[in-house]
Amino acid sequence: MKRLVTFPGQGSPVLGNVLSKYLAQRSQVISFDRCGGWTEVSKVAAQIERKPTDPASIAACSYLLYHSFLEDTKIVNKEPCSSIIFLGHSLGELSCLGAGNELFTLHQSMKIATYRNKLMLHAAGASKYGMWAVSVPRARDLAREIRNCLPEESSLALANINTAQQCVVTGTGTDFERWESLLRQAISGRCKITQLENPFGIPFHNRRVLASIEEPLLNFMWQMLREQGVASQKMLNHEVISNFNGKRVQTVTEALESFAKSSCNVVDFVRCCETVNQLDFTEALHIGPGTHVGKLVAKNCRILKVETWDEHMRENSGHQS
Repeated sequence: MKRLVTFPGQGSPVLGNVLSKYLAQRSQVISFDRCGGWTEVSKVAAQIERKPTDPASIAACSYLLYHSFLEDTKIVNKEPCSSIIFLGHSLGELSCLGAGNELFTLHQSMKIATYRNKLMLHAAGASKYGMWAVSVPRARDLAREIRNCLPEESSLALANINTAQQCVVTGTGTDFERWESLLRQAISGRCKITQLENPFGIPFHNRRVLASIEEPLLNFMWQMLREQGVASQKMLNHEVISNFNGKRVQTVTEALESFAKSSCNVVDFVRCCETVNQLDFTEALHIGPGTHVGKLVAKNCRILKVETWDEHMRENSGHQS
């Protein structure tokens, strides 16, 4: 049995009845820290409820959901390491390292998510950026068509390649308005454009703006590993498929560099899924919050047995054929 486990980079998590019960069962504290540190459940729950769209809340929700899945199904130490491979989308790649590979504690994962967000806000400066999903149902390679018509002197950049027919572009609203008519003329086929929610006004994965965050983010993660006492660890417990280049990553160094690079470069999820399709997975587990990544995997990959473990856990689980 070979399982793909995915983590999202977006969503507005809610505690949900089942997750609230899971937290309550652990009294006042919960520990996922190999060094013996403790994170108070009440503080984590309050963070998720008070700031559901905050990156730290999303990272915390994914972390808790994955550990609740492990406890519920009792799969820990029952499957060989080679049977599980992780794939995240954007911030979800951090969950592959923290929740999935136990490189970071729950608290550290939240700190890294927060620091990454601060770096991006600083890089964006006073400008406010938007995100637009561009969908062309009959496109064969929409990313190529978009790249061919993006203006060189502009804030606009390709951010996500979610499927061959759907991509996300980031930039300022003014630049996008100037470019939209050119885009519609250049694209072959019916084109649907949807502006996405972007509460922080960050140009996610826009290298033109965010190139400067790569080095400080990488250094911060190494600092977290030193605090954890695992900076000398060479290999991951489980492979991760890189958002940066779509390749399988096996070492800690490669994994950290991949997340730092993918945070300021295009997330080519299609390329990631091409790697997935080469590995003949028998099942997929999609961790919340939300179900967005599971839907993208379903569009790009051929995996028959699928389970979703979101904020409501087994209430929404099922199989796809």
